Amino acid sequence: MMKSLKLFCFFIIFFLHSTISFSQTITLKRVEVSKIKAKVLSEVKVYEMSSDFKKFGGISGLKIISAKSTPYPSAQFDFYFLSDDGFYLKANPEFDKKNNLISFKIKNIIPLKSEDNKTLMGDKTEGDAEAIDIKNGDIFIAFERNHRVLRYANGKKPEHFINPENFKNLISNEGIEAMGFIKNQLILITENSKASPQTVKAYLYRNNVLTTFYYPLYKNYNPTDLTVVNDDEILVLERSYSPNFGNRARILTFQYSDIKENEIVRPKQLVKLKPPFPLDNYEAIGSIQITEQMYKLFIVSDNNYNPKQKNLLIELNYKK
Repeated sequence: MMKSLKLFCFFIIFFLHSTISFSQTITLKRVEVSKIKAKVLSEVKVYEMSSDFKKFGGISGLKIISAKSTPYPSAQFDFYFLSDDGFYLKANPEFDKKNNLISFKIKNIIPLKSEDNKTLMGDKTEGDAEAIDIKNGDIFIAFERNHRVLRYANGKKPEHFINPENFKNLISNEGIEAMGFIKNQLILITENSKASPQTVKAYLYRNNVLTTFYYPLYKNYNPTDLTVVNDDEILVLERSYSPNFGNRARILTFQYSDIKENEIVRPKQLVKLKPPFPLDNYEAIGSIQITEQMYKLFIVSDNNYNPKQKNLLIELNYKK
């Protein structure tokens, strides 16, 4: 009885946090960083993230939006940090007088709900949220374990965006990790649901039809997120972990025109991140267009709510 009462009180507090404006922050502490060898990447900064919101962590996806005319840096950008613990938080960046990023002000904390309108926060089977995108004001979340993509329209009950029967054969904890809209079509890439020993399943959803293509695997790297930087180009974040070598990460690029039904895309590597570069379980990537040829990238690690891991944020420029 006491355990149930404590759980009830926790959800009441969490609900209040999700519906009331309040002052909580994500603080950033600069971390020393080695140079990376990539001509198209520059101005690399790494931060350790912490927050007075105690459940901050488990970041698995990132989406950044603003009005089209808003130049960066600006506090008008909305950062949506998705947690695989069944919620997302919306935050605005804060800068010092030299326009250096110093923190995020948390605007809202939103517990996710299921297609049955049940709260998913803390439910790892039903609420393992791994990817996020936003289109026309609607929020789209991809889940693993119970594989599905849900559409969250303002004020409405969540609904399936794609028939979940299409994903019933995906591996439990190795389903959709990367997702993004391009040309009014949705790209989805699985983490490790293999189509062959060298490829994983990927999809393009357009005009209510889901077609399959394949994403190649490199050694023990797996895709964890993607960001669509423009109408032609997709950047993919990959991660690798082994007990002997620890964490590694890669950023790759491919074009929309590379996607062909039942064929393998061939992404090109932009950079491989390895020691002494600060590393952890990098899972999320988002982008902001600065000029026609310049983009600001943000990459976030998932600390798995493990005190031995960190919430790291990489900020860097990508020039085509």
